[in-house]
Order: sequence, then structure tokens, then C-alpha cells
Amino acid sequence: MKEVGKDDWDRVYNGCGQDEHFLRHKWFEIWAKNNNSIEYECYIDNDDRIAVFPHFFKKIGFLNFISIAGYFYPHRGIPNNGLSEENINQTVSFLNKIKFLAAFHLGPVKKSDVFISALLETLKDKKWKVISSTTGYDFGRDVPENYDDYLATISKNRKKQLNRRKRNLEKLGNITFEYHRDLTEEGWNTIINELEEVENKAWISKTGSSYFIGNEKQQFWNGLMQDGWYRKAFSVWMIYIDNKPISFFSAMDLGKQRFVFASSYDQNYAHYNVGTLLETELIKYSIEDDDVNFLNVGPGEFGYKEVWGYKEFQEICRFFVFPPTVIGRTTYYGVIISNLLKGWVKNIRGLFKK
Repeated sequence: MKEVGKDDWDRVYNGCGQDEHFLRHKWFEIWAKNNNSIEYECYIDNDDRIAVFPHFFKKIGFLNFISIAGYFYPHRGIPNNGLSEENINQTVSFLNKIKFLAAFHLGPVKKSDVFISALLETLKDKKWKVISSTTGYDFGRDVPENYDDYLATISKNRKKQLNRRKRNLEKLGNITFEYHRDLTEEGWNTIINELEEVENKAWISKTGSSYFIGNEKQQFWNGLMQDGWYRKAFSVWMIYIDNKPISFFSAMDLGKQRFVFASSYDQNYAHYNVGTLLETELIKYSIEDDDVNFLNVGPGEFGYKEVWGYKEFQEICRFFVFPPTVIGRTTYYGVIISNLLKGWVKNIRGLFKK
């Protein structure tokens, strides 16, 4: 293990997959300020392949639980610039040395993540137990060649609906559609505040699953905008009425892929389907941007996304891994029994509802 320096992170960025580019030092640093203390393991093999393992610990009594670190979106991972058996083995060796380890959590991660998959196989070969679950599927589509061809795929009825809703919206005031990208740090601070303003008036404010509401989340995004890479990667599509924001899409560009990780609208304008209006803006600007050829709109809302041509393309999973120790086996079977009991109680309750 070695300390992780700037040169190490740069090697990861230069050699990792495009959709891993957001897993940068700043991402973990800002996350750690708002959530947990974070630690890093860094491994380099004889072929100069590098892996950085950001992680944090939780304790219950004397038991240790370890997890890979970072926000849940777009996903978590172990940044690396290529699969290396030596680096996998060093990761396993590190895990084996943790005293009183009950479980290791990896998630959410891409099921197709080559490094994670190889790590899990090695752990299973060494008698670790694995419990996995699917958290969802990312939906995506290729960016159309041109806007006219894209419009041709939309039914006449849907076009009429879009035009009618836009006309009705325009009756309420001066409507503007704005695309924010590559702003200064101060410019992004203003937009991030507007994103919070919209979410505060959206249904998401009542679920506790917002992206921009509250000091912690504002500090996270504003902290990221201190870094030039995130200022360029971040983009926002916003609808304003008389300069008041009412709906948005927000995205990060990961190489050629544009990941739309959040969208929301002021509930006062739900009748106008403002999100649908923004969808066409997202497509139009993505066509004009030669640096983007694929749109990833994340998980959920299958019916809505399918209408706009998005298909499932990537499974997102969580893995809980238990070491081959008395503590690990006890925790593993405890989880299995607990899940069985929950299912049994659910089935019994179902009988009495009929």
C-alpha cells in the first residue's frame, strides 16, 4: 500500500473508462466532508497498473463493517487504469487483515465493472460469502444524427401535445429555455441555488431523496465546482418563467456519455408537462454537441423513458461480502435468516389481506 498522490490520480484518470471519469479525488474529498471519514488504499503492479480503493468503516460494538466510498450516483467503484491480478490480490489481502470484520459492502456498482467482478470472484474463491441484489437498470440511447430525424420519430399527436403545452405555458409569462454549461465557479453557485429552489417546490422535497436541497448538498456541488473538470462536465437545462426557474435537467458528461442524473419541476406547473418540454431541449443540444454520442438517463420511470427511445442497457447492483471467519459466517447467516423471516412475515400478512 502507498499514499495516493496527484500523479497516482492522474494515472487513473488517463487510463480508466470514460464513465468512470467523475470518480476523481475531489469527488471523494467533498463527499467525505459531508458524510464520513475516508481512507484510501493504493496499489500499483509491475506493469504500472494502478487501483485506488476509497473506503470507510462503520462500527457496531466491536464489529467492523467496510464499504467503498462515494455518493450513490452515478455509481460507486474502485478507480483503476486496468485490470490487474496483483492489485486484486492486494485488495483481498488488505480486507483479510481487518480485525473483527463482519461484512464488506460494494454498491451501488455496475454489474459490468471488470475490476469489481474480478474482486468478487477472487473473494468467492477464498470462501467469502456473497449476497447480491439489483438496485435498478440505467436507461440510455444513442444521440440522433440530426434534430429533424429525431422529430420524425415523435408521433403527430405527441407533437401537438408538446406545442399546446408550450403555448399554454407562454400565457403565464415570459418563457425561456436556457442551457448552462462551462460556467465560472460563481456562475455555477447561482445555478446550483436555482436547482435547490426548484426541488423545494417539487414532490421530491417530501421524499428526502433530493439532490440539491440543504446545506450539505449545496456544499457538495459548490465544492465540486472549485475543480475545473467538474465545471466543464456539469450541465443544466432550465425553464424559466419571468426569470423564475420552474424545471430542470442536470447532467455530467463522462467522455462521450452524457449522464442525466437529476430532473425536477415546480409542482405548480405539473399540468404543463415541463419535463417533457425539456426532453426535446436535451436531445437538441446533445445533437449539437459533437463531444457526446450517448445519453444515459439513469434508472426508473420505465414507461416514460421508453416513449422517448431509451432502453435498459446497464444493470446496477449491490454486493455484501462476508469473510470466512466465525464473525463473517455468523453475520452472513444472520442476514439470510433475517431476510427469510421478513419474507415469511410478509406472506403471512398477505394471507390475512385476502
